[in-house]
Amino acid sequence: MPDIPPSLRSDVEIIPAEYNRKKGLLIKDSLGLIADPVFVQGMGVFILTRLDGRTTLEDIWSLLVQQTRDLSLTREQIAEVISRFDESFLLDSPAYRAGKKNILDAYARETIRRAALAGSAYPGEEADLRLYLDDVLTAGAGGENDPPSESIRAVVAPHIDIGVGRSLYSRAYNAVRTWKPCRIVILGTGHHLNDAFFSLTNKDFETPLGLVRADKEWINNLRAAGEELISSADIVHRSEHSIEFQLLFCQRIFGPTFSIVPVLCGSFSGLLSSVTRPSEVPGIEAMSRTLRRMLDESPDTLVVAGVDLSHIGLKFGHSESALSLLLDTREFDDRQMDHICEGDIQAFWEGERRSGSRFNVCGFSALSFLMEVFPDLQGVRLGYDIWREEPTQSAVSFAAMVLMKKEKRK
Repeated sequence: MPDIPPSLRSDVEIIPAEYNRKKGLLIKDSLGLIADPVFVQGMGVFILTRLDGRTTLEDIWSLLVQQTRDLSLTREQIAEVISRFDESFLLDSPAYRAGKKNILDAYARETIRRAALAGSAYPGEEADLRLYLDDVLTAGAGGENDPPSESIRAVVAPHIDIGVGRSLYSRAYNAVRTWKPCRIVILGTGHHLNDAFFSLTNKDFETPLGLVRADKEWINNLRAAGEELISSADIVHRSEHSIEFQLLFCQRIFGPTFSIVPVLCGSFSGLLSSVTRPSEVPGIEAMSRTLRRMLDESPDTLVVAGVDLSHIGLKFGHSESALSLLLDTREFDDRQMDHICEGDIQAFWEGERRSGSRFNVCGFSALSFLMEVFPDLQGVRLGYDIWREEPTQSAVSFAAMVLMKKEKRK
């Protein structure tokens, strides 16, 4: 064991959890090196959270002895725990990097992005899935005051579990049911996109409802515009649900005739203190301008943003329960949705900056990019809801909205 052990991987999801009445950390790996989630508790949590690539084995041992006052603990015991972490691919070590390279190389050779959640998050058989989606689509039929479908250019839909968000999935997709798009640009949240602002893929997408062709010309145009802002690998698409869920509804409503432009958006949070809107970043401006031009030239292209809003409570890093944050969350979401509907990207951006990203809005980047693409649109809210997960004292908010051309003032 080296004097300074490898650091904990930066690309794993760490969730505070409880198992057999013992608190710990649940670790999930979207890359796939770790087949099943790993639950770490007790001394393991203490050690794991100090593996930062700077703290020495000696320091970890000393700190643990000070905390536990257990003088029988040895450096060798600490080293053995760290070795088990490494064998489990939890650490950024040579074994992990070699395994990651093999996975990236293998996925890069694939030409089809297979359905990741068929049979688990939704039915895996075509006939069952059609019935399931039809049932969801009846859960929130359109309202009398919904805007005419032909005036809509973009849809904001949830990406939360379909069963949880069924009524708002229904409202969003019923609003554009009469559309006949030749192409659909789907903006999703890249939950595991850590190395870039965007990820594009030229892969065709397959679900139980069939194969949808990726529009490689549009994708390559966006890639040329975004340059270094776009991840060099498309592995994050493999298990990401934010695009997959939208595609199911699009296939069910529009049939097999459209192509897709799948765009995953990584976090823009690091830009909040340096710019007043995302288009001040040259690559983002070039991408939004390129996409706007292509949309102007192809008005039968629909844009869909698969996003959720606030994520609050213990599961998402807050020291407070979701219940105690609900009022603030609703007020924040309400203001931000107003900014979307007004087409005010700078107010939307400033609202997130002033909050200090307190509410963990996972759709913030996709929504910001959408507003830059369509600066002349106004929004209409179709619905808003909050799902509460009582065991973790956490909650997620989500909404359905549509964007259309602003009405001219008389």
